[in-house]
Amino acid sequence: MLKLIRPALSAILLASACSAAQAAQDCSGAVSTVDMQECAQKSLKAADADLNMSYQKLLKRLSGSSAPGEDNAASRRKLINAQKAWIAFRDADCDAQYQAHIGGTLRGLVLLGCKQQHTEQRTKELDNYLPN
Repeated sequence: MLKLIRPALSAILLASACSAAQAAQDCSGAVSTVDMQECAQKSLKAADADLNMSYQKLLKRLSGSSAPGEDNAASRRKLINAQKAWIAFRDADCDAQYQAHIGGTLRGLVLLGCKQQHTEQRTKELDNYLPN
């Protein structure tokens, strides 16, 4: 059963990793593992840039003066701690997925796809932290 799940998971992660990269380069023709990893790496880099933009925007909003009853300094510290914990979680989770695919030729794509998926989800979470 596990052997059936791994190829399916790899295919899903590959499709996810390549979808955003297609805007920057045509990854539909990528057939080699090296080409697929290059597309996935570019896609992760774009997702990471979006995450950093959302994170910096939120930090900036929490740097201003607080409304009565609010403590932006405490909120900012907690956000920074949460982000550090999230990075540790993402890396550990994706490393576990990478390790689970030991010996597989697509394990690098699994790692990149996992990081991209977590990064895109975290960006959505940060964008919804505070009301607009």
